[in-house]
Amino acid sequence: MRKKLLSGIFCIIMIIPSFCNAQKTNASAEYSVSLGLGYGFIYKGYFNLPSRWTGSSPVIDLSLERATARFSHSLHLGYGRSPDISTKVGKKPGDNSYTWLPIDYSFTWYCCRNIFRLSRLDWGFGATGQWMHLKETIDLRTGQETHHLDDFLGVGLNTVLRWRSRRDRWRIRTRFSLTVSLPFWNRWVIRSDLAPRQSGGLTWLRSVLTLMIERKLFSRLWLGIQYERDALPWVRTWTSVFTPSEVASGGNYFLSHLTVKVRYRW
Repeated sequence: MRKKLLSGIFCIIMIIPSFCNAQKTNASAEYSVSLGLGYGFIYKGYFNLPSRWTGSSPVIDLSLERATARFSHSLHLGYGRSPDISTKVGKKPGDNSYTWLPIDYSFTWYCCRNIFRLSRLDWGFGATGQWMHLKETIDLRTGQETHHLDDFLGVGLNTVLRWRSRRDRWRIRTRFSLTVSLPFWNRWVIRSDLAPRQSGGLTWLRSVLTLMIERKLFSRLWLGIQYERDALPWVRTWTSVFTPSEVASGGNYFLSHLTVKVRYRW
């Protein structure tokens, strides 16, 4: 499973330079790379248990994008690690942590320009493919840990609204995407010092809402603030096939990120 995921990521990375070179003759195309640093919050709950666990940490964000008046391609990578886990009654003692690593690719076609009779306000829709790795380390007893690993891989649709000011000094964009798991390509694993290893399939639905506000600093440099909100309901099964009799557990994740980003365009 992990080899397949790494192979897919490697193929995307190898395709990007060739894609960009093939489009260099298009003078209207705009390329950009952005790096962001922010703070993230994660929430995990179970449908069948009263426990609710939360964590927070700095978040690193890297994005690559190619955009024209009609189309855009974007690749997004993120990373966050919370060194502590809190419960309803306070900080959980011991060595506990969350780690999340999302990778998203999106294609958007801006089919409606100047909608609602507002100039420079465009609407579009497209497709999104994403992979996310979530790891949770729980210190049940001193020196005895349990690791929960969840690997999400799915595809879905996105819709985008974008606006730019008259002199292009300000840009605002909001995006909503909805993806579902691909059969046989998602898994969960529990490794524990107290019990044998367990694993199975994972079925989930992920929705992401992103709001970005940018201000031009120089001709090619932009400064922006981005807010992102993820919601992931999931169901674990003992096999890769989803049937009620095979359900092991279920729950949801909520992730909120507020990031300051610097973008370079050319």
